[in-house]
Amino acid sequence: MGFDYEKLEKNLLEAVTEYAASQLDQKDDMYIMSIEYFPEFTTFIAIRANTYSYLKEQVDEDDESYTYYKYCEEEWDLYEDVKEISSALQAEYNEMEEKYNDDAFEEAQEKHAEKVIDICRNVMKKFKETDTYRKFKKLYLNVYLREYFDEEETIRIFAELNGEDCIEEYASWL
Repeated sequence: MGFDYEKLEKNLLEAVTEYAASQLDQKDDMYIMSIEYFPEFTTFIAIRANTYSYLKEQVDEDDESYTYYKYCEEEWDLYEDVKEISSALQAEYNEMEEKYNDDAFEEAQEKHAEKVIDICRNVMKKFKETDTYRKFKKLYLNVYLREYFDEEETIRIFAELNGEDCIEEYASWL
């Protein structure tokens, strides 16, 4: 039958929107939100976010590591595993592993990961069009793919989702 990518996109947009709505009490403090996906495993999706108040607890604004703490998802305070989607991705991974030999598995896994990455980017673009997104003072969006893309592609994704507003500062921490 194949993996249902349309359902994945619908469910992920719903999860991102619900997560952001659950954080509206921090709408003036939360400044960034990211979908985290690990393409090498193709089995895990989470939502990460950070607030200015947590950032200030970690580092002073004039500290040389400020942009690292500001933009590095692994240093952020807010985190939620999207269990239903992660379970569906795990099931697809297991099915591919059973179905294909080593080379074909690797190729199928890579194609699957690329589709999921595109969905993550599309979800963040669609999320920007929601009423929930508009309730935040300023909310930067990203898709976090640890150690998958080079610096140039990482910056391109951030700029695609946020424009040129803070791209120099974002690029400086990479």
